[in-house]
Amino acid sequence: MTTPSLGCPRPSGTAYSSIDATLSRFSEYRDFRSRVLDRAVYSKWIEQSSDELLEAGLNRDQMNLSTRFPLDDLAFVKEMITSLRQQSVLPDRDFSTSGYSDWERLVASSYDHGGNMTYIFPEEALLIHALASVINLGMRFSLVPTTDSGRSGRCGRSSPQAVRSP
Repeated sequence: MTTPSLGCPRPSGTAYSSIDATLSRFSEYRDFRSRVLDRAVYSKWIEQSSDELLEAGLNRDQMNLSTRFPLDDLAFVKEMITSLRQQSVLPDRDFSTSGYSDWERLVASSYDHGGNMTYIFPEEALLIHALASVINLGMRFSLVPTTDSGRSGRCGRSSPQAVRSP
């Protein structure tokens, strides 16, 4: 679908947002996310409910991805950072999540997905943020306006861009 006035695709957003919004209508998903239903039982429900979930708008990949969602994004990140340290891939430094929530909101409200569904999940975005803090990339994020729709591909919208700190 295109925006009539601009002829540009509407941003589709993240796969997670779509999957979560669709599945949130089902008590089994809500119970899984709140740890009332364990992963094995939830996975079985996904298999048994695939026709209903297809009708609700999910494809099979999205259904399967939902069975792998971490129940605690921060715990997932801590586990990954610990594993990478144990393998001597990362230095033994604390990671920071400072500023992440603000940046996440900025991206969610401003980033134009260009009509695509973006397959980055919340725990992955948080992990990237944490990794950047551990290896001290010195990144800060700001909105860099893109107004030349012919060259930017952004249809005149602003999009978050990483800018190296001085």
